This record gives sequence, structure tokens and C-alpha cells, in this order.
Amino acid sequence: MTGCHCAGAGQALLDLRLQRMVASLPIPKRLWSRVSQHVGCFSTQEVYLLQKLALTLEPVDRETLPSLFSRMAILNGTDSANFALDLGTTFRRILEQDEEAVAIFSERAGLSAMQLAELLSWTGERIGDVRMRFRNEVFVSRALRNPIIRGCPHCLREHAADQPHPLRHIVLRGDWLCRGVDICHQHHQPLVPLWSNARPIERDNIGARLAEILPDLQAGSFDCVRVEPTDYDLWLDKRLSQGISADKNMAGLTAGVSSDHNLRVHWCSFAP
Repeated sequence: MTGCHCAGAGQALLDLRLQRMVASLPIPKRLWSRVSQHVGCFSTQEVYLLQKLALTLEPVDRETLPSLFSRMAILNGTDSANFALDLGTTFRRILEQDEEAVAIFSERAGLSAMQLAELLSWTGERIGDVRMRFRNEVFVSRALRNPIIRGCPHCLREHAADQPHPLRHIVLRGDWLCRGVDICHQHHQPLVPLWSNARPIERDNIGARLAEILPDLQAGSFDCVRVEPTDYDLWLDKRLSQGISADKNMAGLTAGVSSDHNLRVHWCSFAP
């Protein structure tokens, strides 16, 4: 066998090994056609870079994409911007939910398809210039995107309690993004402004912003007087959690508050 043939056979064997490595990765079907076209251009090192990170976190119930991304960055010893660069993308593309960037993060974080779908559903996905899909409902963007980030200080403080690295554990919940959600049902605590920034790249850098307010958060500076949830608060929480089936499960409550327009009119104001 000539040197040329040996080189050709060696390259073919390498290509076959790379194809098997790539095929073993949980790459979404919508991206597989793009990946498979370029398998021959990948190095072994690049294929390994598509695999799950050694240090990962499980998403928490109702967590948003920027929240999990920031926690993952902190766990891996960096900030959101540099973590995105390490993954081969940018933080801006993550925030804009660029399909390829989100897929890369999902694979590196070891998220299942169901976990990723749930994460995006609590974050809100753009479906036009002024509309977003949130929990399988259509909202105007301004109902979900606001320069002011709100949250429950009791929830955040509990996440951080007794943790040597609290910023790895503090989670921002997607329901706190929704205009009309004004109370934490667990603590009967009004949602309070945590920070404000008109630039999404700064506003949604969750880890950096939480680091700035953590001392005040732990000192109780954000705490307010307890309040009782209204019928509307209860209905909206169920609606976001269970979808339209919540109306059937809470038929009596819905009918009771619809008469004074406290429920339907407010909800309809979110529609395009």
C-alpha cells in the first residue's frame, strides 16, 4: 500500500470515528443536518467540545434561561459573557435565543428536550416584533419585558441560605417577569424591584446584578409587609402553571371574580 493510500485510509478511519462520536451526542434533529454536513471538518477536540460539561446544574421550577445560564457561568468560575465565549457563542445570542446558541448551551448543560422547552416557556419566546409566547399563551412583549427586574426577597434569601457559593443557587423565576403577577404565593410577599437597566445585556446578566444586591438582600432591606393573595392572584398563578385547564379547575373562582372585571379584563389587556 502506498503512502497516499495509507493517508487516505487513515483519514477515512478518522472521519468514521468522528461521525460515530457526533452521532452519539444528543444533538437536536433541527440542527443535525447542519452538523452532519461538516463532520469531516471537525477535529477530535472540536467534537469533544460538544459534549456535556463536567460541572452542570439542574434547572429549578419556573427558572428562566438567563438565570440558569448565569448560574452555570458562576459554577464554572467565570461570568456570563466569558462563559458564552467559552461555549463558542456570545451572551447576546443567548439572550436573543438564537437557535444554534441555545442548542449549544443545552447540549453542554446536559438539558433534556423537555427541560429546555420548560426553561424557554418560563422565559418567553418571541413570535414577532411585539408578541411573545409565554406558557403557551400569546402576550404583548411589554407584558414580559421590562427594564425593572422584580422578585421575592424571601425566595432569593432562602436560595442563598447556608450556601458557601450563594450565587450558584439564587434563581430568578419566570412568573416574576409577567405583568400582573405581583405577589409570591409561598411567602405572601409583594414582588419588589431588585434592579433596573434599559440594556438587556446588562439587565439579564443575573449573576452580576445579584452580586451587587446580595448584601442588602441578606440583610432584609428588600422585605415588605405581608399581603394576602386576591382571587385574581390565585387564578393567574394557576393559569400560568396549568394553562387553560386552570379555568376548569377553578370554575367557581373564575365566575366569582369575572363579575367585577378583576380577572378577564386584566388578562385580556396582555393580548395583542
